[in-house]
Amino acid sequence: MAGSVNIIIPSIKIDNELIKCLNNVNKLKYKNFTVTIVLDEIPKKSLKKFKFKINKMIVGKVNMSKKRNMAVKKFKSKFIAFLDSDACPTAGWLTNATNHLSDKKIHIVGGPNIPFKNQSYSEKISHYCKRSFFITGHLNYRKHMSPKRICNDWLESCNVIMRREFFLKFNGMNEKNYFQEDQEFFDRLRKKVKNFKVLFTPDVFVYHKERKVIKFLLQRLAFGTALLEATKLNLGIKGLIPLFPLLTFFSF
Repeated sequence: MAGSVNIIIPSIKIDNELIKCLNNVNKLKYKNFTVTIVLDEIPKKSLKKFKFKINKMIVGKVNMSKKRNMAVKKFKSKFIAFLDSDACPTAGWLTNATNHLSDKKIHIVGGPNIPFKNQSYSEKISHYCKRSFFITGHLNYRKHMSPKRICNDWLESCNVIMRREFFLKFNGMNEKNYFQEDQEFFDRLRKKVKNFKVLFTPDVFVYHKERKVIKFLLQRLAFGTALLEATKLNLGIKGLIPLFPLLTFFSF
């Protein structure tokens, strides 16, 4: 189990996006890993053979938090890596991430998620919105190939790697959360872990499909239903980031 990684990919079903993701996982330089795909429904078609082992879990219509927790608990590994089904890792993704985690002071590693080069105009507009300070505040660095840094922020769970025992020690993700589950997870760790360190580094980046602008706006509307829970007054200006889009709207 030394150095082993379980790449966990939640998905509703086996579709073209998931297959594209797995094709890119097949190009990873790192060799000691398995992939766990966590699906809502039994696949109607079988997957082709890959160089790596695939574990399939059929769990029904449960949220992303529960899917990730179930996959982490069921399969043993030294590290776990969360990846979205519409994201594609680069060849050095796991090699670089595990090298950074050899430093015991680093608890979690992640990096930018940037759009595919061939995305549509509408999808690129969504990405530019997320890169804007007026939408995501100082967190917009996650949408750029920004410099390496130790950050006190939360990283999106489409690109996060950590030790399995660390994740389980703090009971994983909150299964009551249907969105912003990654933010809640990081907020909880900041309170419980002494000298909590998250490394953001551009050598651990993935390509991630963006929503079309209409779906992006609907997503923001959904986030707005949890506006009060997401706003953290005790964190000062950084805790007010969820209010930025609303304040920007009224300003304009």
